[in-house]
Amino acid sequence: MLHSEVTKLNKGRRGEGMGKGKTLEPITVTITGHSLGGALAALTAFDYTRSIRRDEEEETEEDGPVVYVRVYTYGEPRVGNDAFAKKYGETVGESWRVVNGGDVVSRVPMRNFGYEHEGTEVWMEGGGEVYKVCEGGEDPSCSSSLSWIFDVNDTDHTKGWFGEKGGVDGTMCNLT
Repeated sequence: MLHSEVTKLNKGRRGEGMGKGKTLEPITVTITGHSLGGALAALTAFDYTRSIRRDEEEETEEDGPVVYVRVYTYGEPRVGNDAFAKKYGETVGESWRVVNGGDVVSRVPMRNFGYEHEGTEVWMEGGGEVYKVCEGGEDPSCSSSLSWIFDVNDTDHTKGWFGEKGGVDGTMCNLT
């Protein structure tokens, strides 16, 4: 569905004045979500980016512009295994996975069942006032360093994302 909408956008942008050999400016598609929505955002980005790659092999330059995909997820659970995480990293360009403190949802399903995170983790603490851009999907110095017994909780999944009040109050971790 996303691919068909971007295709419609391209056709609308092409207009009558576009001649053969003329190219359109690149499009950036940003996909985002929280919790289950974050998992769906990551899977959608992967599927969409793979469909773009397949279409690029069949299309000519005048068929449309380059499409860049950006992903921002918040409190996303793991959605695939190590092979998926690697393929995701090769396929999806820019992918940020924000983890709030000891958010329990970001820690499931567990790694010992074969699940791995994709994308670059941004680990927030203090309601976004302090954050660290981590290395790879499962950086042992970031949220993976937390103890299941002492540090992981369900409160961080629903509160403290955008300031101490736990709601959108104008303060936010600046990733761009």
